[in-house]
Amino acid sequence: MSSFTVPLFLRGEVITDDLVSFSTRSGSTAFEAPDLRKYLDRLPLASPMAMSDLYDIGFDEILASSKPLAGASLRGRIRTSKRPTRPRWLPTSSRRRC
Repeated sequence: MSSFTVPLFLRGEVITDDLVSFSTRSGSTAFEAPDLRKYLDRLPLASPMAMSDLYDIGFDEILASSKPLAGASLRGRIRTSKRPTRPRWLPTSSRRRC
C-alpha cells in the first residue's frame, strides 16, 4: 500500500504535525493529513482584516508549493494513445474508409 502526506495550509503556515491516516476507496493507497480538530479554532476570523497576512504570500510561493502535489496526483494516470484518433472538428463522413 502506497502512502503520502497531505499538508495543511493554514494562514500561510504549512502544518504536517498530528497526522491522521485516511485510506482510499480501493484500499490500495492511503494518505496522512493533520487532524483538523486540533486546528478548528484557528479557521474562523473575527474580522476580514485578519486575512491581511495572506497577501504577504507571493504567487510564486503558492505555485512552488503546489507543483509537487500536482505531480503526485497525476502520476500514473496519464494515458497515451498509440493510435491517433480523429480530431473532433473533423466530420466522420470525411474519414477514409478501409
